[in-house]
Amino acid sequence: DGNNFYESPSTTQYALADVAGTSVNVVFAVGIDGIILKLMSDTYGTTLESRGVEITPLKEEYEESQIFTDYAITDTNPHDSAIFNTSRYKYATFYIANTLNQSISVQVMTNRANSTTGAVTVGAAFTVAATTGIEARTKTSDTDGYLPYYYLVVTASVAPASGSVNAYAIGRN
Repeated sequence: DGNNFYESPSTTQYALADVAGTSVNVVFAVGIDGIILKLMSDTYGTTLESRGVEITPLKEEYEESQIFTDYAITDTNPHDSAIFNTSRYKYATFYIANTLNQSISVQVMTNRANSTTGAVTVGAAFTVAATTGIEARTKTSDTDGYLPYYYLVVTASVAPASGSVNAYAIGRN
């Protein structure tokens, strides 16, 4: 939005720089959607080349969507969750809570389009225990490749008689 941001070094940073006989270096960059990234705050006599670039978000913002809400399953058919768009996030964590009286199998799926048609699996399916089971899986573009749309497929091997499934997709940079 054209605003410039500046953070004054602290008195501690100045004191450490004086002791080390160097100066204080502070570098900032503004990222996508105005997120301010602090690239380096160095009080010692080093350069970016010798230290590498360290990127730390100043804001720990995330987005959470409930993709299964009190979803009762009473059969052994596969059930698709809502689709979660991860295009703005580097990490996507899927948090599943199972209160069904049977264990469930969960498969993470991904797609290039906002659709279940043509989707592919991500990793192996995993089991969430019956009654009080909670599991979470994190997917990253670094390890899982990049396709922006994710959803879960939940299947019970034995038809549950009671309980429900709640699942959340949490995106974060």
